[in-house]
Amino acid sequence: MAALPPVPPDGHLWRRVPDLHWVDDGAGGLRPSSAAFEDDPEGSPMSTILAEESTLSRAFAPVRSHPRAFALACFPVAAAAERGLRAERDPTPDEPAHVLVLGSKTKSVRSALGRASVWAWPPPGQPYP
Repeated sequence: MAALPPVPPDGHLWRRVPDLHWVDDGAGGLRPSSAAFEDDPEGSPMSTILAEESTLSRAFAPVRSHPRAFALACFPVAAAAERGLRAERDPTPDEPAHVLVLGSKTKSVRSALGRASVWAWPPPGQPYP
């Protein structure tokens, strides 16, 4: 099996953000909370999608029937790398552009990722593309 190409350092990562992680941005809108950038509670690294290699439709496919609403945050791969995190490809059958973000996500790192993020698909997130 051939080695996977590295995640481009100038790429962008999408992170699905459920409504419980939307907070007031102080300017009348919403932003992702730092909790949106935590690893999975069961121990898996933070799951993202390489934006340049996916589609909004594929990004939302896993949550279309979920009872919660989701938005899609976008942050540069470089923002993660600058904080000591590593983006590693982890393709799945449904999402070949799936990427794990590895490394320690302290509160300050998670907050920095939130500040580096913009909405690729803003709240309220429905209907999905």
